[in-house]
Amino acid sequence: MFNENHTLGISSSGNKYLKEYFPYFLIVLIVGVTRFLMLNNFGLYEDDWAFSGNAITNSFTQNLSGVVNVFKTFWQGRPLHMTFILGLASLGGYLGSLKALYVIGFLILCLNALLFYSLLKKVFKETSISLIITLFFCVYPADTTFSYLQHLFGLQTSLFLILISFHFYLSSYRNISYFFASLSLLTYESVFLVFAAAPFLSTTRSNRRANLVHFSKMLFILTVYAIFRKLSKEQRVEEVNIISTLGAVVKQVSIGPLISFSTFFDRPGRILSSANLFDIVIIATASVILFFILLLIKESNEASWRQDLTQSKRKILDKYKRFMLTGYGMVLLAYPLVITLSIHETSGRASRVHFAAAFGASLVVGCLWTVFLRLSLDNKFWNKLILFLLSFHIVSLAFFCINVQYFYKVSWDYQRAFWTDVLYLAPDIEDGTVILVNAPSLERYGKEINPFDWSMPSVLSSIYKFPTSWKNYPRLYLMNVYENNPNIWQKLISENSQLILSGQNKALTYYYAWEPDRVINSRDLILIEEINNHLVRRDSIKFGNTSVEFKPLEKVDNLLPDLPKSILFDELISYRYGLHDKSLVPIYFKPQE
Repeated sequence: MFNENHTLGISSSGNKYLKEYFPYFLIVLIVGVTRFLMLNNFGLYEDDWAFSGNAITNSFTQNLSGVVNVFKTFWQGRPLHMTFILGLASLGGYLGSLKALYVIGFLILCLNALLFYSLLKKVFKETSISLIITLFFCVYPADTTFSYLQHLFGLQTSLFLILISFHFYLSSYRNISYFFASLSLLTYESVFLVFAAAPFLSTTRSNRRANLVHFSKMLFILTVYAIFRKLSKEQRVEEVNIISTLGAVVKQVSIGPLISFSTFFDRPGRILSSANLFDIVIIATASVILFFILLLIKESNEASWRQDLTQSKRKILDKYKRFMLTGYGMVLLAYPLVITLSIHETSGRASRVHFAAAFGASLVVGCLWTVFLRLSLDNKFWNKLILFLLSFHIVSLAFFCINVQYFYKVSWDYQRAFWTDVLYLAPDIEDGTVILVNAPSLERYGKEINPFDWSMPSVLSSIYKFPTSWKNYPRLYLMNVYENNPNIWQKLISENSQLILSGQNKALTYYYAWEPDRVINSRDLILIEEINNHLVRRDSIKFGNTSVEFKPLEKVDNLLPDLPKSILFDELISYRYGLHDKSLVPIYFKPQE
């Protein structure tokens, strides 16, 4: 017989602990496992090198100057975005470890998840449904960038501020809530509109006048924000076309929610279809464990649930209908401000298009499962079966998140192997050195996060502290080999073996738009090519009747460049040779997956 003070043999004090405190521990555990289980194998990716990588190695004065500059220029309309990125990366550098940056990211995600859970507790006044929704929030599958530092520092901070706004709004400190919502807008704009749903999460029904005031204030904030972006002459705002923009918004809002919700069921299907026996055992075991945890927590709220059994099923459904509609509305509001991204992206960095939908989508899915649980409460078999299926759903999504982490690990492995090869092949870099890499296989690598992206020219400056007296810091550029053009060298080399380095030169894959055009003699350039899946340094090449000579590798005393190193050097470079080994046999740069 059910006893509200003794559930499954748990004392009332133990029941209180389980009800009040254990969910917080479980949420932190889920965040850690699903997003940071492979933290020791994470590195820097894509934009990280150009922003966080430099911020780690820069002095406090340099980073402060960068922050001042982003406010002066109203950088991309998101001055706080870059402020958080530079500030938190600088803090990680001060702590002396790349892992420190991910610990900071872990703390941000935990804060967001716990704020989300405590917000739901204000709304629902019970633990079970609040925890179920939060667990879906923790394993949200449509956005796969939760292990990406740029998004941890630049997007999750925006979500943190909007969650603070919701808390203040529901606590009747509404003027303060708009202040934090404005800060969120200045950090990353996509979550701002979600705050429009705040009145519908209130436990007391707000009247139309109050809602109108809320919407008017949000419109005012958004208008002022748009004016500032216009005055800053940001290119994306200058090029806005009203008609095409409205068309893009309609497309995002109509298709975005469907894609976001579909990932809750598509991701588990993909995981299970490719799972081996070991994976299935792990998923099943974790599902059983979560089942018993949720069973204990559910029964701590079962007394109030059983009171609802005296009501009709229609009333039980109506109780959650409002919140499911609110959640769906929040999903719709997540897409109008991300029209520059393709709504169909569900992998890689561009999947952030679905970032702001996490709040509403988790609310809808969590409420839907809770409805099934409550309607089946008078049938123990079906109730427990539904609870197990719920646990299985959450665990399979968590397994997908762990799988995404694996690709981040592999991407970092690729980078470590590649840059180790490069430095062993180019120990003679100096002021003005340019390294050109012709490696067609590189474009095939990378899933979920690209290991070889536009920021590659910034890597050397992030792992070495070059002398301030140098005029041109060493750079590495990739050759454009997308079409495998055999005449690509002819596009790069002019008369007298002069190489033109320019963003207009299509032979180069990445060349920063803000870098000045340069002409360099081939004898001052290091050429590294891929031959039989190895990187090899070339002294010369010949095409047609033309022979071009490059900087030869002369005898050096050191195996690696003898320059001051940043804290990122040891994180990136793998010492796979003993320092006594003077042979420079190139390393096979494709690691095993």
